[in-house]
Amino acid sequence: MRTKNALSLVLGVVALVGWGAVASAQSWNPTPGGPIFNTVRYYSAGQTVTLETYSLAPATADTTLRLFRLNITFGIINEVAWDGDSGTGYASKLTWTVPAGQSGYYRVAVHSFFASSAGTFSMYETKNGTLTGLWTHKEFGGAVAYVPGVTAGDLLQTGFQPGLQPIDPGALNHQLLVLDPNLDGVTFTAPNGPSNTAVVVAPSTTSHLWVVAGALDNVSGPLWLFHNDAPNMDSDIDGLGDNLEQAIGTCVSQSDTVGSPPQTCVTRRTKDSDLDGISDYDELMGVDNPGEDLPLRRWGASPLHKDVFAEVDLDPGVPAPFVLANQWNDAGAPNSFATRLWEGYNDGTATELDNPDGIDGIHLHFDVKGALPNSPWLKKGTNEAFFFDGGGSNTALDVCSDYTAMSLSRTCDAGPPASSRSHGSLPCGSD
Repeated sequence: MRTKNALSLVLGVVALVGWGAVASAQSWNPTPGGPIFNTVRYYSAGQTVTLETYSLAPATADTTLRLFRLNITFGIINEVAWDGDSGTGYASKLTWTVPAGQSGYYRVAVHSFFASSAGTFSMYETKNGTLTGLWTHKEFGGAVAYVPGVTAGDLLQTGFQPGLQPIDPGALNHQLLVLDPNLDGVTFTAPNGPSNTAVVVAPSTTSHLWVVAGALDNVSGPLWLFHNDAPNMDSDIDGLGDNLEQAIGTCVSQSDTVGSPPQTCVTRRTKDSDLDGISDYDELMGVDNPGEDLPLRRWGASPLHKDVFAEVDLDPGVPAPFVLANQWNDAGAPNSFATRLWEGYNDGTATELDNPDGIDGIHLHFDVKGALPNSPWLKKGTNEAFFFDGGGSNTALDVCSDYTAMSLSRTCDAGPPASSRSHGSLPCGSD
């Protein structure tokens, strides 16, 4: 079994030259979020359990194997053993005898330490020398970040890459494995945050941690990791810590400034740095209220640029070929309704619109999955999700009347917005 002290030294040296290194209170760069493989097994007191990975691919694949004793809550763990490279090559192998009184369920996890060492593996399990488990060609991944400046109670949170369009929705389900300075696992959590992100409360045992972030299922894709110091320091009480806000450029307090040239963070601006009516927290972390699960960042939101969200529904009385083909599916055509909307809202300069990121225009984001079932995701200009699949777009029921096939003017009752903060309907009427 690889010794923990030796591995800690290796990782510490690598971190000094930039691998996995992040500034205190933030990790603002996308992290490859491959799957952290895990499975639950039952072991009885007195059994000697052996787990070994093999047939790693590609040649750079390097597994780390961990064994946790489970508590009732998934996030509460007791790591009993782990191994790096005691198997063949970069494979892992551990042998452990279950102590008296510790019969129960255990979680087996396999992850990588470097993005370049992810891949596939096979694994066998024996109990007292008898083969009891076999897994073949399983994907594993995850990427490690070194997080300094940790205070007990700080939050470690995953977030989405803007405009992320996973082939498999499992890429939207995140896991976090938190390791202490000796690389022992201290917390392991499944999706428990807004929109199936993962959130961990930092323990009080150390001032720095290693964090393995990855997806829940056998898929990969970029994700973000945030070190949110809000529980300990949040001057504007918006749910984002002062150090995190300083790092991403949002308002910390009324005396702060944002943007270039600097703009004062007056009272109305401290919780909504871009003044678009959506709070900085919601645009970064998403909305997670009863009956309301809105991953706004994945849908293109930025706390430094004005965003408008709207749901596009299909009127059952409208001839679908006209509306879909000519007005929405053909979003790149110069005269399409979608293009005209984009151009109209993209006309103002960053200074005129007071956009702290210095980028012109207002970003429109249309939930169009129900109206455009074929790959509705569309990036346009600097807007990461002009069209997106938010799951709300559907067939409207008696929304509009007096429809004329070649006119966008109609008498309508738009009804109440789906969310008073971020997710409403376009007003009916003339374009």
